[in-house]
Amino acid sequence: MPCGFELGLVVPKVGLVAASAAGPVAVAGLAVGMTWAVGRAADSLIERQQRALAASFHVERVADRYEAVRHRAERARTEFGAEIDLPSELPRRSAGADLARAAALADDLLTRTAAAEQTLHAQLGAARARRIVARVRQAIADGTVTSRTEPGPDPALGSPGPGRQRLAELAELGASLRRVLSRLDAAAPDAVVGQLEQWAEQALRAPSPATARRLLDDLRYSVEKANQEVAARRARLATLAAPLRERAGPAVTEMHARLAAAADDPRPDWPGLTAAIDAVLADARDAADRVQAATTRSYTAWAVRESLQQLGYTAEQGFDDRLAGDGTAHLTRPDWQDLAVRIVRRPGDPHTPQRQDLHLDLVAPRDSEPDFGAAVRDQWQGSVAALTPALRERGFDVRVDDRGADGGPHVHPVDAQAYPFDRTDRLRRDRRREPRLRQRRS
Repeated sequence: MPCGFELGLVVPKVGLVAASAAGPVAVAGLAVGMTWAVGRAADSLIERQQRALAASFHVERVADRYEAVRHRAERARTEFGAEIDLPSELPRRSAGADLARAAALADDLLTRTAAAEQTLHAQLGAARARRIVARVRQAIADGTVTSRTEPGPDPALGSPGPGRQRLAELAELGASLRRVLSRLDAAAPDAVVGQLEQWAEQALRAPSPATARRLLDDLRYSVEKANQEVAARRARLATLAAPLRERAGPAVTEMHARLAAAADDPRPDWPGLTAAIDAVLADARDAADRVQAATTRSYTAWAVRESLQQLGYTAEQGFDDRLAGDGTAHLTRPDWQDLAVRIVRRPGDPHTPQRQDLHLDLVAPRDSEPDFGAAVRDQWQGSVAALTPALRERGFDVRVDDRGADGGPHVHPVDAQAYPFDRTDRLRRDRRREPRLRQRRS
């Protein structure tokens, strides 16, 4: 049986799931100490973390919409003062991994958001209508807007005449205008709002009530068109945000904030937003790949150590970290003297990134004379034969490459300082032999 051979290990699915699905934070504590049963438990943990992430995403996006309404109300309040009520501040609540609680929180937030939006739309519509009616009323009083027939006395003086009739019609049209403008989404761009107000004032200045009502109908259509443009912008932003749903981290949070700000931008930088999201996702994938590789190495190290320990071997201190990190670690047996198994991790097939290639050799310090007789050979041969099924029980696909026919030595010498195990017994035997050697020489 050869003393040197190579294992090509394809890591079980649990390792890949731990790395790719949950991201850096989620898998930080999962890599070391897995058993196959613990691996399944890890899958459950990752699934819970994914649910928590999805729940948090759902609640936070609804909360973002509520905060956007509050921000628009603050802007409207600077323009119209106390006519606009501010929605209350939103207490932040976490749903954890409880999807039912997340749904309940989101439903509550949606209800509060819808109520806040309805209130804001109604108050904005009323405030805008009052402002437009006031301008038209002043124009009538100034004579800029004439009566239907002949100019009459100033209605401000209470005199009868066509001017008073015009004001009565204006009050009726103002109520219709308020209803039309109350339908306008508060996220409509300022330029659109300004154009709609201009058309609304033109409607109220129309020479007849019939013409004014027709123009208000046209205005109603323009409001619906503006709302459709706002809805289309929101839908497009939601589509852009969708790939971020299962990601977390500062860059993702910043990207969500940027998308939320774009909801109030009449001309969002769509190419810039798309490029930024692609960059965030690329960074997230790179981070996930790095975690996947680290998790794969850690799980492989644990599985090899656990398998060999069950076969009677003792691992050097920090075996898992050494093999997963530097790529070299050692084991020995209690009945071996100055003999160890060196395991070296080597790059696997670039087309199979989940594969780990491990080269196993027997090593001994250069100044030693290890016992590598038939008993030790039999132990090692039996270990090699048993290692493959032990690793397969832990979910690996194993390929064994015979490296023993290369003409190399059966035991590779290494520097004594690089030998990781205690050589006290060996040195004690050497000290006992020294007096006998001196006697023979004398």
